[in-house]
Amino acid sequence: MTNDLHLVPMARSGFDDGVPIAVDVYAEGLIRNQHVDATAARAAGEKAVADLFPQGIDTPGMLFFDGLADGVKIGWVWLALKSLNTSHIYMIFVMEGSRGRGHGRALIQAVERELVGRGVRQITLNVFAYNESARRLYQSVGFKPVSQLMTKTINNCREPLM
Repeated sequence: MTNDLHLVPMARSGFDDGVPIAVDVYAEGLIRNQHVDATAARAAGEKAVADLFPQGIDTPGMLFFDGLADGVKIGWVWLALKSLNTSHIYMIFVMEGSRGRGHGRALIQAVERELVGRGVRQITLNVFAYNESARRLYQSVGFKPVSQLMTKTINNCREPLM
């Protein structure tokens, strides 16, 4: 792991390149956790990104950063300033070739330093239940579970009500 990880403002092209990855990550969570079919999951992912970031990288209240380790982009983070004291991480991503080297932890720590400088006292995020490695990482840096959404698939439903 490098101690030289820092955040830089994301360029528009970085956001545009990240959108399909964000859609895929969200869709994978729906497929694995809620057994949604791939087409519906992808559509839901596209809608979620469009709803969260209606003006793309220019969406008010959102911050977009690339994480650089020793001058090389290793990942990125998309987050919102929800209030004067709270921020929510919507997307934290470590690129495939940079995983397993402590960069996820370093990226979270860099986000914390950035937010402390902005007066933020609390960070929230969501993580899909199947993603045990992410949950372990988040808990190891101090995140605590505060709720758990549970679902049940009803297999004997004949036709949709809507």
